[in-house]
Amino acid sequence: MQPQTKRENAQLKATSIDPVCGMAAGPSSAGGASEYEGKTYYFCSPHCRKKFEVDPQSFIKTPSPLLISRATAQFEALRLSVRQRLANRLTPARRIRM
Repeated sequence: MQPQTKRENAQLKATSIDPVCGMAAGPSSAGGASEYEGKTYYFCSPHCRKKFEVDPQSFIKTPSPLLISRATAQFEALRLSVRQRLANRLTPARRIRM
């Protein structure tokens, strides 16, 4: 069955990475599939599927709130730094408009 839209195609590609080893895997792969918390995961081999079924939580990457807040702070610092560098390169007349 071919995906009908670009969105369906993107969703298929997004779900076709083996969470255990990171290899490409899809609905037709030899490793099969496993469901966890309402989401279907595809595997490149039965070995990866069995490893996942023993402890699925260890293979699902969920960013922690601390990691998210740290990344946000780093982004804001970088954005401020870039704005300051750009302001230093502009002529005084252009700084007023910024």
